[in-house]
Amino acid sequence: MKFAKKLILLCSVLVTLTGFGIAFFVYGILIQSSETEVVERLQKRSLDYLKNIDRMLFERLGDLKLFSTDPFLCDDTIHLEQIANRLILYRDIYKNYLDIAYLNPEGIRLVASSGLALNQRQEPQISVNTPNKPSLDISFSPLLNENTINITQSIHCPSEQAPRGLLLLSITLDRIHDLFVSQIPDPDLNTVEITLIDKTDRVLYSNAHPAWVLKKRIPLQNPNNDPIKDAKNDSIILQTHEPGFLNFGGNGWVLQLVIPREVTTAKAVAMLDTIIIVTLCFILISIIISFWISRKFVIPIIDLQQAAQKIAEGELSIQIAVQSQDEIGQLAISFNRMSHRLHQRNQDLVQAKEMAESASRAKSQFLANMSHEIRTPMHAILGLTELAIRHASDSPKIRDYLDKTKNASSSLLRVINDILDFSKIEANQLQLKAEVFQLDLLLDNLTNLFLNQAEKKGLRLNLHLGTEVPKALFGDPLRLEQILINLIGNAIKFTEAGEVTCQVTLVEQNQDQVHLKFRVQDTGLGMTNEQINRLFTPFMQADGSTTRKYGGTGLGLSICKRLVELMKGEIGVESVPNQGTTFYFTLPLELCTQINQPSETASLDDHPLIDTMSGAYVLVAEDTPINQQIAKELLEWVGIRVDIANNGSEAVQMVQTNDYDAVLMDIQMPIMDGYEATRIIRNTPRYAQLPIIAMTAHAMDDERQKCLNVGMNAHIAKPIDTKQLFLLLTSHIKPDKHILINQPLTQITCPETTTVIDWEAALPRVMGNKTKLIQLLIEFKKEYSTFAEDVRTTFNQGNLEQVRKKIHLIKGLSGNLGANQLQQAATALELSIKEGNTTAWPAQMDLFATELQTLLSAITDLQTTDSTASDVDQDQPILTNLTLHLDTLKTHLIRCELEAVSLFTTIKPTLLSHGFGTEVAQMEKMLNQFQFMDAHKVLTHITKTMETRECQ
Repeated sequence: MKFAKKLILLCSVLVTLTGFGIAFFVYGILIQSSETEVVERLQKRSLDYLKNIDRMLFERLGDLKLFSTDPFLCDDTIHLEQIANRLILYRDIYKNYLDIAYLNPEGIRLVASSGLALNQRQEPQISVNTPNKPSLDISFSPLLNENTINITQSIHCPSEQAPRGLLLLSITLDRIHDLFVSQIPDPDLNTVEITLIDKTDRVLYSNAHPAWVLKKRIPLQNPNNDPIKDAKNDSIILQTHEPGFLNFGGNGWVLQLVIPREVTTAKAVAMLDTIIIVTLCFILISIIISFWISRKFVIPIIDLQQAAQKIAEGELSIQIAVQSQDEIGQLAISFNRMSHRLHQRNQDLVQAKEMAESASRAKSQFLANMSHEIRTPMHAILGLTELAIRHASDSPKIRDYLDKTKNASSSLLRVINDILDFSKIEANQLQLKAEVFQLDLLLDNLTNLFLNQAEKKGLRLNLHLGTEVPKALFGDPLRLEQILINLIGNAIKFTEAGEVTCQVTLVEQNQDQVHLKFRVQDTGLGMTNEQINRLFTPFMQADGSTTRKYGGTGLGLSICKRLVELMKGEIGVESVPNQGTTFYFTLPLELCTQINQPSETASLDDHPLIDTMSGAYVLVAEDTPINQQIAKELLEWVGIRVDIANNGSEAVQMVQTNDYDAVLMDIQMPIMDGYEATRIIRNTPRYAQLPIIAMTAHAMDDERQKCLNVGMNAHIAKPIDTKQLFLLLTSHIKPDKHILINQPLTQITCPETTTVIDWEAALPRVMGNKTKLIQLLIEFKKEYSTFAEDVRTTFNQGNLEQVRKKIHLIKGLSGNLGANQLQQAATALELSIKEGNTTAWPAQMDLFATELQTLLSAITDLQTTDSTASDVDQDQPILTNLTLHLDTLKTHLIRCELEAVSLFTTIKPTLLSHGFGTEVAQMEKMLNQFQFMDAHKVLTHITKTMETRECQ
């Protein structure tokens, strides 16, 4: 009913506005018509009045001409008294005359019907200037004491050439008003201001201003007789004139009427009441009709509206009654058909939805099962490969095979992860994890990740971070790094020559947020517009041959696009065939004013991981033997005691009989799965705080959440990320319960050759490993047995700089090996060379040679007396390509890969031989505790020191 009321109200308003609009329109027309009618009528009256005046004056002129031809006036025997009587007779016959006077040619009154002022000059002065031509003059006559119209006519006698005199006919000016009132009566003239104006603009008559007569002049404003609107006085000025009085040489008088507006609108105003009454009747009738019509049409529409609302609420079987066969009836029929079809379609959609949901559940289950089935063998492959690498460091060929196997497995794992990420994105289950990160460190990681790959292809890899870009940000660094890894990896893969550049610039910055633009540009294959259009489509690549030549699933860029959009950014691409491609994306990131960064000067022993792992007691619940082996060896490698449970039931029993620090629980196991085992363990209050970490090949978010719901503390997906596993363990294991398995250095028994070698100073540099130190001493003897002779020969050749470098090298090595006397002799010899003191050279060189020979003899004695010398690996040389190995070690450390540990073991003797005993000890300690980033800083210090030595 709301619609009906609104419709009726709308119709009423429209009808009311229309009625009053029509009324005002009609009233306006009546006003215009009334004004026009009054003006035209008064203008006609004015013309008639002027014609009457003209006629009257013309008649008086005719009378005067008749008088002038009277023979009585030409008879010389007639006395003036007789003429006066004659004039009185004329005046009495014609009542309109005020006076008739007989004047001589000089204008002197001789006789007059009034008898006033005879023998005096007529005023104004009148003389016979124009014989036989009448004249007209209007003036105030002092003789008659009135304003008069004076008409003169010369008197000609037949026997005389010159006029005998003049006849003067005077008519009172008030006669003009009498003519107007008597001849053209009009009721509207009672309120009209009437003014008669002569041809010299003098006022001859004014009913409103009598004092204006013959004293005021009013100019003619409109010679065309058109009415003039006077807005100031709200009136209409009508000036009417006729070109009459031609006999007097003039062009007529003007009659001016000032008509008030109320006179012109009186007729329309009188009809206004009638118009209003008629309008109100029209409005009332129209409202009644509109109400009836609206009710007739609105009720069926309301029925349709209510039925449509029920359909919107889900009642699709609704039908409405058809009350007519008109358009609304046809609408009701169509509505019933639509309702019936919607009901059928809804049933079909319900069925289709159930099928789609079933298919979605099947798809999710399939992905979960496939993830488990693929990740389980991948876990075994990666884990066993990693263990094999650590035990195959002595065979470069085997190690190369294993490295390639691990790389291929990692590539396969990335494909699996891409598919899972895409599935999460499609299911809207991928969630971003915001945290504080350093953008410059992220780019450094990318540099180390791709530098070797780019160098192998001969490409230049450039990563530029704008100076204006803030370093500390808040966002999801993992997903940002995933995007950049994909784009940079593609750029390197599709570029054969030139360079790959990654650039980060600031687009906009405010108080809390920055907008950054990332550009990855290459000089590779490039793409056409057609290839670009399908570039971000899932499972599609720019060219069908791309997969065959370069590999890939076609998901990487699609995932990048989805990730950028999830992070509220935009991604795009620009490319020219055979000239290169530029991928760019913009991201809004929050600013972070404070960020916890590792201190460059902090002690390397301050990290909490140092005592966490060794001596811990962990239960591994795993049914697969290979996975058992991998987990056991990885954990034992860092000093953890490990028990194995083959299923959930065994795990529950072993937890109840042993005091474990943590449980690594597989999910899918026979007899009892990990979920049920966790529930049983948690039901015992004693084990409420026992850390239980899920190990499963399922990587879906719902599976992770399910693990947390049953009481597990964390979730780690297979293949196991070693770093992530150890970090999880260290975050849940309490360090105060464990017994360190590392033996203190003070318990080591030193050989008897303490007079030459300072064992207390040297052993800490090799982590207390006496065998390793003896091995290094033996290698030193093999390498530098002829060193003194070589130095003398170089000196005699005059190459002092080369001598200094050799002495500098032996100085560092002797200090690290504990040969303090040799180190002191080398220091003095190097100083003399730097200062150019050649006179002290012979004595210092002899002392150096003596100390060197003493050390070599002590090493010979050590070989023959110490049984550990026989165990020294004589086949492990000091590495000559140390720089290459250090670069590879850096890459492994940045990626936090366990390969760093095995590679460090390989290059450790060489580092020790270069005098980095302290640094090696620090790195070994950090790697045992998986402090990869701290070990990377120590390695950076080593490489910088080596570069400085080369420059000295």
